[in-house]
Amino acid sequence: MISITPRQVVRLAIGIAVLWGCSTTAVDAAGRVFQIGGLRATATTLGDTDDAGASVYAISSTDPLGSNPRLLPQLFRWDAGTGAVEQLTAWGRGVRPDPSGPSVSDDGVWVAVASSSDPVGANPGQSEELFLVATDGAEVRQLTAIA
Repeated sequence: MISITPRQVVRLAIGIAVLWGCSTTAVDAAGRVFQIGGLRATATTLGDTDDAGASVYAISSTDPLGSNPRLLPQLFRWDAGTGAVEQLTAWGRGVRPDPSGPSVSDDGVWVAVASSSDPVGANPGQSEELFLVATDGAEVRQLTAIA
C-alpha cells in the first residue's frame, strides 16, 4: 500500500484539474476534491499548499481581481476553506509558469518561484532568476543573480 500525505493529495488534485482545464481545486479533510476558484484559468500550473492545507498557491494567468489585465502568469493564493483569492505578485514580466508550480517552504513562510522580472531592483538584465515571495505577499527576496 502506498501512503501519501494530504499535501500530496492536493498537489495531485490540482494537477488533475489542470489537465481537465478546470479552475483551481483542493481536497477537504474527507478527501473530496472541490473547486476553490470560480474562474477558469487561461493557464494554471500545479499548485502547492501550506502544511495545514489552508492555502493553495499556484501560478495563473487569470485576472480575478482586476489587477492582472495583461493576463501575465502571476502567483496567487486561494483560501481552501472559502475560495477567496489573493494575487501575491504583479510583476511586469510575470512569473515563469513552471509546470511543477510554485513550492511552499517547509516552514510555510515562503513560496519559491522563477521569473525574469525585476521586483527587488537586482535583476536589470531580466535574466531568469529564483525568488522567494512571503506567503502573505509582503516581502520578496531574490535568491540567484545570473549575469
